[in-house]
Amino acid sequence: LQFFNGRLGIDAAYYNRTTKDQIFTLPVDPSTGYSFMVTNFGKVRNTGVELVLNTVPIQTKNFRWELDFNFSKNNNKVLSLPESLEGGKVAIYSFSAGNDAIYMYAEEGKAMGQFYTYLPQRTEEGNLIVDANGMPILSTEVKDTGKSMNNDWTGGVSTAFTYKDFTLSATLDVRKGGY
Repeated sequence: LQFFNGRLGIDAAYYNRTTKDQIFTLPVDPSTGYSFMVTNFGKVRNTGVELVLNTVPIQTKNFRWELDFNFSKNNNKVLSLPESLEGGKVAIYSFSAGNDAIYMYAEEGKAMGQFYTYLPQRTEEGNLIVDANGMPILSTEVKDTGKSMNNDWTGGVSTAFTYKDFTLSATLDVRKGGY
């Protein structure tokens, strides 16, 4: 929608989309002669909103200032994965360095990109369990951190100054949440 001869504009969109057959790389039995297999499977739902506000605060014969704002929020959820997947989840990315390892999973019922790692062990009171050197003792299996790759929301501001045929522009991008 445009108002005031194009000096103010609003654009809004809502989406609710389910996609199937996501592309994943899965480990396979080494006896096949391969380490991984690229395949399509699973179903993921994305819902969200995108909002854009366009403004032209100043416009003269030779000068124009444009100032735009945008905001978006996306929620996704893994609806289904093949039953053959052990534990209803699959690692879609991993990183390890020394004793540290982080795994990103697609897990049924959760957002795509949940982070798992070896977490510090705690007592029933919630205190860290440490070794003789004072370092936290990590769990022996990877656990859900409760965090994901997904942003809570994204937004931004862009501006452009035009004088005759010369334009100078800048953009600020903001992402809140996600890791």
